[in-house]
Amino acid sequence: MKQIKGVIFDFNGTLFFDGPKHLAAWTALVEEVRGTPLSEEEKELVVGPPNLHILKTLFPQISEREAKRLSARKEAIYRALCKQDPAFTHLVKGAQALFDELKKQQIPFTIASASIAENIRFFISTFHLDRWIEPSMIVYDDGYHKDKSAMYWHAARNLRVPPQNCIIFEDSLSGIRHAKAVSAALICALGDAHLATKQKQAGADLTIADFDQFDRALLK
Repeated sequence: MKQIKGVIFDFNGTLFFDGPKHLAAWTALVEEVRGTPLSEEEKELVVGPPNLHILKTLFPQISEREAKRLSARKEAIYRALCKQDPAFTHLVKGAQALFDELKKQQIPFTIASASIAENIRFFISTFHLDRWIEPSMIVYDDGYHKDKSAMYWHAARNLRVPPQNCIIFEDSLSGIRHAKAVSAALICALGDAHLATKQKQAGADLTIADFDQFDRALLK
């Protein structure tokens, strides 16, 4: 394995297991717009990609302006659901300890998330992320990134480390494929055991249930 000089974290589903809240928010939004819930196939489509991509997939004729409005509406629903459930709203087990270890070893790290700016501000405030990460270093869905690969490249530039020398932590299959596309030194997937096979097929080098399971020796 190549020497690890930087770490990039996805956020949703990786540092924060918030999939149920996102799914509930998408379901509420789609029911508002068309009066019917998400199909099982559509539930798969709303995991991973940026909101505008998801909305254009769900509603092919949607205008750019309306897509942005619905994206903001969906995320407002999502944030409200998180705020209403403080027991649910916490970082994944072992995340803070790993942040501390990276700081101790002086390995730069940041977040590359498909979340919009309002959510990133919410995460920074809720989880006090600025204890470990300079907020300006966080990459998010600002409307200018073509896909998650572009976000990884941006995050790597912020770290001043080539993606080929970075660990990328992801959860979604699409995110893992994009991490593979930028030739990450190591792709570590978070999630339940039943997802592990699919994650490895998508390109993950290893899978873990939480950050306590991550082998710190890989940082050496």
